[in-house]
Amino acid sequence: MKVLDWENLPVFFGPRELATFMGICINKAYQLSKSNGFPSMRIGRNIRISRDGLRKWVEMQIEEDLASQNK
Repeated sequence: MKVLDWENLPVFFGPRELATFMGICINKAYQLSKSNGFPSMRIGRNIRISRDGLRKWVEMQIEEDLASQNK
């Protein structure tokens, strides 16, 4: 498994790069990009995801998961 650094990601990127970075299928990347609270935006017909927003979103997901496990 290749480990990527957050700083190696561009500031904004698309669902294909998200799929590669997160190790998920492209369909799941598109689903995530359309979900509430996910750091994505539409620019014309393109979906763009914020690197810094994604990092915060991932950290929040981890915290929520840990909190639910500790209940």
